[in-house]
Amino acid sequence: AFPPPPPPAPAPAPSPAAADKVDDDDDEEAEAAPAPVSTPGAPIRVRTAGGREAIVLEKMQRGWFRVELDQNANDEGGAGERKSMRMPHGFAPGQDHLLDAAPQAAVVPKPKGSSSKGRKSVQQTVPGPVPVGAVQAITAGGRVATILERKQRGWFAVELDGNANDEGGAFERKSMRRPMFAPGQDSVLDSAPDAMPYAPPHYYHAPPPPGVPVAQPAALPGAAQGAPNAMSPADMAAAFAQFQQFQQFLQMRGALPPQS
Repeated sequence: AFPPPPPPAPAPAPSPAAADKVDDDDDEEAEAAPAPVSTPGAPIRVRTAGGREAIVLEKMQRGWFRVELDQNANDEGGAGERKSMRMPHGFAPGQDHLLDAAPQAAVVPKPKGSSSKGRKSVQQTVPGPVPVGAVQAITAGGRVATILERKQRGWFAVELDGNANDEGGAFERKSMRRPMFAPGQDSVLDSAPDAMPYAPPHYYHAPPPPGVPVAQPAALPGAAQGAPNAMSPADMAAAFAQFQQFQQFLQMRGALPPQS
């Protein structure tokens, strides 16, 4: 008979350095934990690039997300802070499926007729002053528009009639381009007065018609005695007429309310 085999030798105890290495590996596995898994109906939780947990509130445009951070404040944000973060720089990798499942932010449409170029319209309840030489044309929607002046690149300053529709309010003053008018009116549009934004006010309006009285301001003190610096009544009347014309220009531009 053969003698029984010797028992196996016990495994050597790990050295302190090896035990520390095992603990370090466990810590690394804990730090590299995968991002939270989202369940249907539950908030979508992801991991930021700095290791924080964030609830994705909504998905915006161009890779931006609205999130709420956890309570562990760091350089990414305060505790419970709500902010916008962009992928891929703001989030840990491997979470595209979670970010794609975030609810889409509601897109608010721009009001019809709005423009980023800042063209303004003036709302009125009664017709405003009209410069000399203004013509009338029909818009594409069938409304009567008074052409106040012809601008550059096919734009016209107009005042619409009192029949409000989707083209504008009653007596609204706005800018319209040539295609916004009914066809066959090129000759009418070309005959509108030119805009002269840098001209003095009296170039915008013709003098008052003959026979229309012009209020004469009172003479300055000393004018009767022939003071050297006193204005003559004719000069004062001309200056007052220019002031009235400038006032009409401001009313046409909407800077002053129309006089009743």
